Amino acid sequence: MRVHLTRAATFSPFCRFLEAGEIDVSRRLTSIGISPDLLEDPEQLVPLRPCCRFVNHVKGHEGIEDLGIVVGSQNSLVDFGLFGLVMRQSLTLKDLIEKFIQWLPLVDSGVRAWMEPAGTPDAVRICLNHDIDLARALINEYALIVLIDGIRMAAGPEWRPTTVWMDRQDPGSLQRRFEALSEATIHRESDWAGILLPTHLLGLPIRRDRQERNAGGEVTNQLASTAPPEDLVGSIIFAIRHGLVDHALSLDEIADLTGTSGRTIQRTLFSLGTSYRELLDRVRFEEATTLLRDSRHHITEIAYHLGYTEPANFTHAFRRWTGHSPATYRRQALQVAS
Repeated sequence: MRVHLTRAATFSPFCRFLEAGEIDVSRRLTSIGISPDLLEDPEQLVPLRPCCRFVNHVKGHEGIEDLGIVVGSQNSLVDFGLFGLVMRQSLTLKDLIEKFIQWLPLVDSGVRAWMEPAGTPDAVRICLNHDIDLARALINEYALIVLIDGIRMAAGPEWRPTTVWMDRQDPGSLQRRFEALSEATIHRESDWAGILLPTHLLGLPIRRDRQERNAGGEVTNQLASTAPPEDLVGSIIFAIRHGLVDHALSLDEIADLTGTSGRTIQRTLFSLGTSYRELLDRVRFEEATTLLRDSRHHITEIAYHLGYTEPANFTHAFRRWTGHSPATYRRQALQVAS
């Protein structure tokens, strides 16, 4: 259990698609608690559950049944920020798929991929699954289409899978409407999505520009250092810190981000020797001390930024943490710095 996070690079393609259709994306994002400004940085982590809720709502409200496939078809694997750069450094298709499986959870902590035997020696099955039930089929289809683009980096732009698994009651005209699926027999599978991949393709080299700089180690280090927290405490701290825009996330809001109840979170945190209040205080304290060291920030503004409805409440809390008022702490900190 944790607050699942995804990078803006994986979510922003949906926003760009909808903006092209003259849909007011900014207003809708704000209504679900995601600042549109966050999406300007492709590596920015955003809470996954609201993103899934957003795309699921758009799918139903706008009547775009194939939203995941449509958006996936308009994007390339190599365009997904640092993750795309890591994929581009692959030597062979086998290397790319192994990297895809290894690094995908660092891009979206709610998804995993794996390769398994397909019951025949000349093929393997590449599978994907999203942990969040909300919009699972849509996100699985999105990731599947992007994976097909990655396979084409070795197999060529004309390659198409012959067997696909996805959660479709009736595949209908998918083969006719989407070039990537035009040769596929589509089987229904509700728990995961996947494609059949001939093993003879695995040794094919990845096609890339000869002038392309190899920055594999540097990029993977960046990707790893910005990965979503893997534990409940770390993910809650992240959610609180990045939710501080004149608002402190409540326990119920955190529970909504994890897909569980506030009571369950409190019980789990208690077993770990902490509480939601302690985590909130920790984030507020760290943010407050950082801002107080910069005299450009008025103490009243800091209080509102930390989610306090009254500056006096901030002063009371800060005295409890440090034994000093915010003004005294600032004066002492600036004296030390000078």
